[in-house]
Amino acid sequence: MATFAQLFRSIRALERPYKSRLTPRSFSTSTLRSNGSNDFIAGNAPSYQCYIFLHSSIPPSGFPSKLMTPLQRELQLRVLQWGGFVNWVYYGADALGSDPTQIDLDITLSATAFTSYGERIEIEELSHSNLDDVNAILKNAVQQPNRKLSVDQVHLLICTHMARDCRCGDLGSAYAAALRQEVEARRKLDEVQYDKFRIGEVGHVGQHKYAPNMLVYPRGDWLGRLKIKDIPETLNSIIDTSASVPFPDDICFSKHNWRGRMGLSKQEQLELFHSS
Repeated sequence: MATFAQLFRSIRALERPYKSRLTPRSFSTSTLRSNGSNDFIAGNAPSYQCYIFLHSSIPPSGFPSKLMTPLQRELQLRVLQWGGFVNWVYYGADALGSDPTQIDLDITLSATAFTSYGERIEIEELSHSNLDDVNAILKNAVQQPNRKLSVDQVHLLICTHMARDCRCGDLGSAYAAALRQEVEARRKLDEVQYDKFRIGEVGHVGQHKYAPNMLVYPRGDWLGRLKIKDIPETLNSIIDTSASVPFPDDICFSKHNWRGRMGLSKQEQLELFHSS
């Protein structure tokens, strides 16, 4: 079996320090509503402490409605005990990955994990033989977070899980395509700034009604009800927040689109929303 150094390439990302600085407030969620269809959607991002994305060789538009491979299930059972969750991501035809619809019991996978503290961990080999090792390293990253972090990649992950809900398949896929086009156009003008962006498509993340949904890592913000026409503004916000040292205490995105931030409870998300 490969050594830990061979299995993992841990890339540190900036820690979000706002959590201890939020001032508790008592207010009704009704105060977070605006008129008509513009009701705010804050407070429904999951409180996962770590999100693990297995690398897929096919886009989520080709996934069945419910996807759970044997290896995914075994990893999920382990990480759920300390606040982790497992999904699939497709980074494009040129990226490494396995077809989750064709996987047998003995295949070796790779994955990318993000902790709620902003750390990205690349898992180069994941198999039934090293599940416990993988689980231990991820758990340790959550329970003993690194306090000296830096950002060298920004991952924008859009739900395009067609079989789970056609809104994610249709709206999500169109948004992902437009986002790739915008990032590529900007990369030609500023390769240094935009070369760190990775755009992926992920399986079900909940709240289909807010499609297209996008997850922004390493910061951990979850966005919904996105519009293609607003992609330039959204990208500008992502650049501003990702370049900050440390991450800003406020939302930095349109309140209309902000679903919340991974790692925070619903109440903490609402407090952050209300104070921004």
